[in-house]
Amino acid sequence: APFGKRDSHEVYEWKNELFLFGGLNADDTIVNGKPVYEKAKYYNDIWGSKDGINWFLLKESTALPPLRSMSIVPFKDKIFLFNGWGPTVGLNKFIWTSSDGSNWQKSSTTPQFPIREGDRSLVARGKIYMFGGVDYVGRKTYNDVWVSDDGLNWHELVKNAPWHSRWDHDVAYFNGKFYLYGGMDLGEVGFSDLWVSKDAINW
Repeated sequence: APFGKRDSHEVYEWKNELFLFGGLNADDTIVNGKPVYEKAKYYNDIWGSKDGINWFLLKESTALPPLRSMSIVPFKDKIFLFNGWGPTVGLNKFIWTSSDGSNWQKSSTTPQFPIREGDRSLVARGKIYMFGGVDYVGRKTYNDVWVSDDGLNWHELVKNAPWHSRWDHDVAYFNGKFYLYGGMDLGEVGFSDLWVSKDAINW
């Protein structure tokens, strides 16, 4: 694809178009078989596609910093970006919004949740839900659940869910239930578990 190799990016849909933002390529940083992510090439470009096959560059560099492992969630009349990590900013401390998918602005500088990367967020029941994540530099993983009615103001649903704190997991909402799968901890141990909840509180 024309946007090149990368991981930890985000793809989101807005008004019948796909967008791809950010991520990194650590191929040139391998030491003893492992990538050195702090020295990787990070992106803050945005690509668009109307069919998922043919992609075109919308912005080579955006107002967003180069980031990995952020959450981008279309919600109501805007797109929201929060969390993530980048070499120029560290953990992203802001909530960003966009009305067209490619132009972004800071909309909050004081999110109520602890900043993190590798969380998973989704829209369900007219709200945005956020699950887990990691502060890798601070060596802390999360097993909390946060919820927002507007994307800017958040409150904590669960401080310590029964599933192990983790990052790079995945979540889904299906047939009225929340599902949480996999992920890893700071020891790079992967999980193969599946958790389910009717209310995102009791698992």
